Amino acid sequence: MSGPILRKLTFRCEIRWFAFLVPRIPDRSPGRRNVGMLIASLLIASAWAQAEARDYQIAIQLPPDPCATGQLKFNTGPWPSLPLTVMGEPARLFPADPDSYTGAPIPIRRTPERPLVLIVDGNGFGLDDYDDMSSYLAGKGFNVMVIDRPRDNGPDPIQQALSAIATALATLSLPDDTPVGLIGHSRGGQIAIETIIANHGAANGYNIDLAVLLSPKLDNGTSTILDPEQLPALASIYGSQDNDVGGLTDTLNDAIAAYDRSGDENSTTCHSANPVGCPYVPQMHRLMVYIHGADHSGLVNRPVGFAPVGEEWDPYNNYLSRSDQFCIAKAYTLAMLEWTLNGDELWKAMVHTEHVPSSIRTMTTAAPDELGNPAGTPVRLGLQLSPGKRSVIENFEDGSWNIASQTPNVLLQLLTEGQTAGTTYNNRHVSKIAALGWTQHDNWQLIGFTVPFGRRDVSNFSHLSVRLGQFADFTNPLVGNTPNTEPAVLIGLYDGESSDWTWSEHHGRILPADKRPNGQYQSVMSTLKIPLTAFNGLDKSAIQAVYLALPAGTQGTLLMDSLEWVKE
Repeated sequence: MSGPILRKLTFRCEIRWFAFLVPRIPDRSPGRRNVGMLIASLLIASAWAQAEARDYQIAIQLPPDPCATGQLKFNTGPWPSLPLTVMGEPARLFPADPDSYTGAPIPIRRTPERPLVLIVDGNGFGLDDYDDMSSYLAGKGFNVMVIDRPRDNGPDPIQQALSAIATALATLSLPDDTPVGLIGHSRGGQIAIETIIANHGAANGYNIDLAVLLSPKLDNGTSTILDPEQLPALASIYGSQDNDVGGLTDTLNDAIAAYDRSGDENSTTCHSANPVGCPYVPQMHRLMVYIHGADHSGLVNRPVGFAPVGEEWDPYNNYLSRSDQFCIAKAYTLAMLEWTLNGDELWKAMVHTEHVPSSIRTMTTAAPDELGNPAGTPVRLGLQLSPGKRSVIENFEDGSWNIASQTPNVLLQLLTEGQTAGTTYNNRHVSKIAALGWTQHDNWQLIGFTVPFGRRDVSNFSHLSVRLGQFADFTNPLVGNTPNTEPAVLIGLYDGESSDWTWSEHHGRILPADKRPNGQYQSVMSTLKIPLTAFNGLDKSAIQAVYLALPAGTQGTLLMDSLEWVKE
């Protein structure tokens, strides 16, 4: 075969039809990376009349709103707690059903005994700082233990955390196999990780099923910190105005790094070239919640800390109320606890990012922010997801990729871990990511990624997942992003004969670059999770390529990673 054979690739939609001429990629000699020929032509009938009438809603059961006042079960005073001592240091235990409780009945849990949650405090924070989170979770039916780690001359923090679990279980007469969740705040996030690793290596370790890291301060590095064998599920929650972790430095030690450095980026549920039934291999379920305007202390409902001498943090910490910051943090913390420790499938919609509670969706800023958005602007969340059941199409970890086809004005470049963390671009993600750029053109632009042969049957999967974000402060006039805007692109599947497409904005947000308290921009990524039911008229057993189509007259630079099939 001397040259490429052009085949028609058709855009299916409700109102207009688009046609691409796309090459079928010929075979090449072993060891050579095959990059597709350029698209021969692109015919546009209407740029924006694409499938607006389609309804991609999936019938799902929704959990109660975690922030609605009607769901709270507080006493008139603080939730009753027991003062305890762990390795000579003070601790506090909040039983799920204390004798003095006078509120609404505690809901019946699926487990015979209610799970235990251990909160590991941050440097400079005391027991009182976690009363609000502890009371909230205790009111939802969890036993909550809080420890106070001395910064100097205290016990080994890992042993202190493990001893706290033992003390709580003994005090409550709970069995050693009681489900346990760890919440690590600030430096407590690193201690929680080290505790999980030590627990996994112990002969009689506890049943730790979840870690929730609130603005964690981690040891710097690019190596994996947790793997699926050590921990089944992880939630990482972080705010753009964090002054104590990443707000004033370029060190990759925040919740974004925790998300990227946990689990296995190369993992897939379909290792065989010809999988039979595509057997699923459990992986770590990861959730990353990025809150525009949230601060290090706001996630636990505490005031902003002191600014460095001679510096001022206002107005960065004032435009999202502390109560809203706390609402988001406790909502996703509760959802992960309910789903992992109680096995309550009702919360699955939240932990899989299909549902954002109305109390959060209707939040607005209390003051103008540093990006020029006025007070009353809807809250902006970046939600990233890497579910346990997934099959990787492309994650750029091996430094190469297979392009199905690409128009001339689309460029692709690989960014390695930390490569642009300290520049004006400030990509803070600790994984290999592709930078996708395109210039303005009268026609639509296109790039497609070839699906590996053994992963083309998607009959047993439910969604296509792709992680996208804008490259922060990319000021190149030819490919720069329009500030403070969210682009929309078309995402399509191709089965070798035809294609079908859906708008990205129907399934998630491609968020603009955010600003940190030191004035530096930072990229924000979100996972777009598209139900395969959104693609019609295709042979779902033979999907050959995944495409991104970029509208005519636009330009920009996106970060792209983790192109996967997922199953729920």
